[in-house]
Amino acid sequence: MNKLTPLQMLAVLICTRVFSMMTYFPFAYNNAFIYMLGALISTAIQAVLMIPAVMFGRRMINDNPCTLAVSKNKPAGYLVTAVYMVYFMLTAFMVIGNFSYFMDYYFSGYIPRLIAVICIVLASVYLGQMKTGVLGKTASAAGACFILLTVIVVAGSMTDLKLYNFHLAEDNIAKPLWNAVKAEFARGDSLVLFAFLLPEIKSRDRSAGKDCGKTMWLYLGIKIAVLEIILALITIILGDYALVTKLPFFSLAAYSQTNMIERYDAAFLFVWVIITVVKLGAMLHCSGQCMRIYAPKLSSMGAVALSAIIPAVFSLFYLLPHKWESLAYSEGGSLWILFLAVLIPAIMLVFVRKGGFGVDGKNAEKP
Repeated sequence: MNKLTPLQMLAVLICTRVFSMMTYFPFAYNNAFIYMLGALISTAIQAVLMIPAVMFGRRMINDNPCTLAVSKNKPAGYLVTAVYMVYFMLTAFMVIGNFSYFMDYYFSGYIPRLIAVICIVLASVYLGQMKTGVLGKTASAAGACFILLTVIVVAGSMTDLKLYNFHLAEDNIAKPLWNAVKAEFARGDSLVLFAFLLPEIKSRDRSAGKDCGKTMWLYLGIKIAVLEIILALITIILGDYALVTKLPFFSLAAYSQTNMIERYDAAFLFVWVIITVVKLGAMLHCSGQCMRIYAPKLSSMGAVALSAIIPAVFSLFYLLPHKWESLAYSEGGSLWILFLAVLIPAIMLVFVRKGGFGVDGKNAEKP
């Protein structure tokens, strides 16, 4: 129960990306087909860029970038840890805010935003302070619910297909395509989560590090497949309406129907809330681990709770005066992801291979 199996790690990564997918789709210049192409290109780029993190995971099976850096050089390690912790808190800030903001659209009756923040934070803190294996099991259940919902929505939407909604009618395709590539890459917070949780992958022997590569490639394959299927359905079924609605996936679930059930927006809300708890819980769990590097005597509950209070309080400064819309459609930070998921693991891998960190048998994979 203390660590994640490769499938549980896969579930955590999928839930992290699915939250953004279910909440809001950023179409590039009002053209879903261009975003589909951009997402495919972006995923291929991610597959290449994540090679250093995978290699780091194979070599350092008991350390993440923070713990390794601290063990070899405390000032540098504390700096690296601070950057990761700030990122996890910023991501938690966005998840809390987006959840509370989009509740106004998902639920017909008004729910006070303060109550929404308190409820989602309490549930996520409870999950985040538990062992990583519990987080993985919860993510597996949430991922299974999402897959079931997706299958049902797909089956119930195959009634009115308009293939002519796919087009590349743009004066300059290169610009919106590049924007789509950047938009999808900016939503790669799961890549940072993967780089940080590498030593949490459970295995029967010291060759466990080899599982991290399979997990990453499988995640990228599933992610792009689900994303392309959902985008394709939204495009061919909802048509131009998908380009103006703020919640196209939710609209698709409401449109979908079978002989037994007329609409699935209630099921969508159920899955969306569970996915939110998993993503926020994962971010708080990682932020709590970073905080405990600075204060080892701090309990897991204390570290996770403190990690939650800070972003929750700051989110209320935007939510309560109804100013969150200026942040709700932010595409995230590509530079953060590039730095934390790619560059730091790559730099540390170079130092490890050159003997700069004095790798010993405690954290290096046996040759």
